[in-house]
Amino acid sequence: MRRLARLNRNRRWKEISIVLADDREISLINRKYLARQGATDVISFCFEPIPGDNGLFTGEVIVNVQRAVEVANGTKKREQWDASRELALYIAHGCDHLLDESDYDPTGRKRMRRRELRWLKKAAEQNLTDDLITIRG
Repeated sequence: MRRLARLNRNRRWKEISIVLADDREISLINRKYLARQGATDVISFCFEPIPGDNGLFTGEVIVNVQRAVEVANGTKKREQWDASRELALYIAHGCDHLLDESDYDPTGRKRMRRRELRWLKKAAEQNLTDDLITIRG
């Protein structure tokens, strides 16, 4: 029964926190809570509702700002993407994980990336991203 609740795509959210980290900080979180080594671009945690919260979930998306800047400025640079857009992609990716999506296989990765790019396109069309995230560096 607990597994069925986890797979519900219709979760209602009380709040989702966005935490900004660098390689060192996200590596520590990755090791401590996920038993994985090294830095990553994003880590997401979904927390079950607590009594009195009317079944509302809370989530935390930890994004690696250092990685976003390095990708935007480095050899893996996405065409016409700056660090702000890369960070927005990480946030979208983390939110996808909050919905229990998985990118551990090629099919999952493609499905998630298509959805994330749609979210970013929609946010840009509504002028939600212009002033939302600005990274200088």
